[in-house]
Amino acid sequence: MWRGVAVALVTFFDGDAEVDLSRTAQHAARLVEAGIQAVVVGGTTGESDALTLDERVALVAAVKEACPGVPLVTGAGGQWTRPLAEVAAAVVKAGADAILVPPPRRPTDLGAFYG
Repeated sequence: MWRGVAVALVTFFDGDAEVDLSRTAQHAARLVEAGIQAVVVGGTTGESDALTLDERVALVAAVKEACPGVPLVTGAGGQWTRPLAEVAAAVVKAGADAILVPPPRRPTDLGAFYG
């Protein structure tokens, strides 16, 4: 998908604990200008578990717009298989080129991940 360095992007929040889409997207664009070849937004070990689906989608869309042509990877973890699949579909629709998907903690279809 790319060669070189990808960065696990920090998500900025404002004083009201809302996702700061503009500041996060601007930070991603600065990193790309500095030579980063891919951006990981809302990875599976960071703040993504604290984001709503709407926040994840908006974050992916904002960073994708700020970094056109740069591969964007995002986390799509979840407790259950069905919500995880909904997150994955939504972030891909918003512009994610790839997703990080750890096995759900409570899978409803074990064969989907282990078989």
